Amino acid sequence: IAERAVTKAELAAALRTWRTDEIVEKAPFMWPHFTPKDSPPPEAPWAHPPDAILSFHSLSDTERSLVLQNLVKRMSFNSARHIGDLHRALCAPLNSDLEKGKAMKMLGTQLAKCNVDALKYVCVDLNCLPLGKLGKPVLVQALIDWVRSLLCMAHFAF
Repeated sequence: IAERAVTKAELAAALRTWRTDEIVEKAPFMWPHFTPKDSPPPEAPWAHPPDAILSFHSLSDTERSLVLQNLVKRMSFNSARHIGDLHRALCAPLNSDLEKGKAMKMLGTQLAKCNVDALKYVCVDLNCLPLGKLGKPVLVQALIDWVRSLLCMAHFAF
């Protein structure tokens, strides 16, 4: 396929059809960990399997807005500051001089400096809030897995 042979609308339609009609999982999943309906699952030995995050809360926009509003009501000034710290850490480029595992460990150390309310807020905002008990280690791992899922998608971007 030539670079400009497919329009954005055609690509969007193809992706929508693939996601809604050709994949078993209806809840969010992390690429390449999904089950196609008519073919075997993709083999990606280099892909990091999801550690702690096998299931996410599947929140609608309305539910997500309500959860965020409830979190904001009990937040402190430090929580608000930590949300900014988390967004900056998640948007910063990973140190390419380090191997990916060390870079993720450094990211985890940065994220763990923030309080639980800020971690919950960012997980809800990014739609990666894990099911189960929401302690700091689980929330930090959810955000690390979110970054990993972006790295997997970026690896296959064209």
